[in-house]
Amino acid sequence: MDNSLENLIKKLYLQTDKIIQNSSYSKEKIASTVKDLSDIFNTRDKKIFNYMETELFRIAYLAYFYPINVYKCLHILSFYREYFINKKFYFDLGAGPLTFYTACALAKIRADKFFAHDKNIEILQLGKYVIGKLSKNISDNILFSLPYPNIKINVIFLGNIISEIRENEIIETLSSSLKICEPKNNLIIILEPGTKAGFQNILFAKNLLKERGYQFLNTCPTETCPLTEKDWCHENLIFPRSQFIEYIENKTGLDNRFINFTYGIFSSSDNKILNFDENTYRVVSNLLDRKGEYAIYLCCKQGLQLFSLLKRHITNQNKDFIRLRRGDIVQVKNFNTLSKIHRLNENSQVLILKKFDNVIFS
Repeated sequence: MDNSLENLIKKLYLQTDKIIQNSSYSKEKIASTVKDLSDIFNTRDKKIFNYMETELFRIAYLAYFYPINVYKCLHILSFYREYFINKKFYFDLGAGPLTFYTACALAKIRADKFFAHDKNIEILQLGKYVIGKLSKNISDNILFSLPYPNIKINVIFLGNIISEIRENEIIETLSSSLKICEPKNNLIIILEPGTKAGFQNILFAKNLLKERGYQFLNTCPTETCPLTEKDWCHENLIFPRSQFIEYIENKTGLDNRFINFTYGIFSSSDNKILNFDENTYRVVSNLLDRKGEYAIYLCCKQGLQLFSLLKRHITNQNKDFIRLRRGDIVQVKNFNTLSKIHRLNENSQVLILKKFDNVIFS
């Protein structure tokens, strides 16, 4: 059985397509409502708006934004899978259609209970219905809470929450979440849009949680981000769209062939899954295909560095350079430093230690 992330998301499409087909709304109406939702999400005004209060908005969200966000969660679950072993109690605040738990169902993540809270009960029920088709075991263990569960939690998920609230509310939300964390076995995951503002939200949460004894578990080589204020770190993934999503984008002009997001993983008990040495790097840009060469930005203990490989110097031992994508962890040895550029040669060695995209679940 092919359990690639692309095939897992196709399993989700089978369920969402049935719900869409059984609804009373035309494809055109759903598409236009998706555009309305997109406009709401992209506004800078952080007014509280219950966009899930009508059935049409819920169907539109399920048709378009739901699978996109599930796909993001699948990558986090796969890349950091070892963090989720022996975590018994989960809590998703602002859970919407249970996006994170849908990814858990597809990835076969096991736990005793999955608590969830959202201000709209109908969208929670809709998500639970979909999960029931994917994993009855997880669906049966989902409980809706008001708002925080009365139990110590191992995993807290905050998906696109911080971007919708003000700074004082961020502090309050994180402080309340910490109160229900199991002190000896905890994980906090914050998922934000792949924008400059989203990245700043992650850094704000990082500083706040660090003051409270939490470690930043992302595969980052540095403790202090070396990016300037004009830049931001984010993932960029090719998104396997369904036929209906392609229809929506053709109608509305939206474009999510590639999806961007940024995230933070924090814990006061777990340690980083990877320690960086002087030859280990994290990929923080897309591969640049220039005339006669490939180039890419890598992050290491010394900060942000630009590497390049002339096309005429590609060999069996450095050819993985052209396979690098954002989020990958790579080892690079034997290169020359020319001014501010590190130039690979025919004797350079490139070894991808861990890929962020295209992970396969066993």
